[in-house]
Amino acid sequence: MRAAKTGRSLRELAVRVVLLLLGLCIAHLGVTLFLQTDLGSDPFNVFIQGLYRALPWPAWAAMTHGRVHLLVSLLILVALLVIDRSYVGIGTVLCMALGGPIIDLYTLWLAPFLHPGQP
Repeated sequence: MRAAKTGRSLRELAVRVVLLLLGLCIAHLGVTLFLQTDLGSDPFNVFIQGLYRALPWPAWAAMTHGRVHLLVSLLILVALLVIDRSYVGIGTVLCMALGGPIIDLYTLWLAPFLHPGQP
């Protein structure tokens, strides 16, 4: 069975998605470690960190670095859809949608080890 338009089998597509998810987890573990240890970060996450710290987020929003990352990613995704849909594929959507939540998950998991005694 072939996936639509790509000429790839569903098995190959599944393998590629699993590898993408593994890569996202590894890359965002690095982002989380850099952010939590205050060693700096890549330019995109410095931008996200600046928005997270500088904007007056409403208390009900309970914003985190990952949620701001998700919001900015969704804005970029909408812009890509408006400008040229040929840039948007399954990988683009997965990267944009999962980056922020992965950062938040790692932050939650690693907090007891990187910042002991802090909530």
